[in-house]
Amino acid sequence: MFRRSTLTSCFAALLAWVFAAGAASANPVSAEAVSTGNVTAQLIAERSSVEPGASIWMLLHFKLRDGWHTYWRNPGDSGEATRIDWTLPAGVTAGPIQ
Repeated sequence: MFRRSTLTSCFAALLAWVFAAGAASANPVSAEAVSTGNVTAQLIAERSSVEPGASIWMLLHFKLRDGWHTYWRNPGDSGEATRIDWTLPAGVTAGPIQ
């Protein structure tokens, strides 16, 4: 299981940097990877900043230990659907997981 507080801190730092940056850049930017031993997760933004009213794609990349897996929208009887609990600046919204 992830340490959600560690992932949240990592994601919050990246999001704060992305939304506080100046002019839009075409270069992707990523947060430092967080590892629990069973999984390594990294948040990657499509570019380093976003202008008011614009959208930005964020990728959550997982490297899972052999034998481990995640669930998507339908976890069946044994799991929990994938969910991201965003902490976003005022006026910023996140769409559904794609």
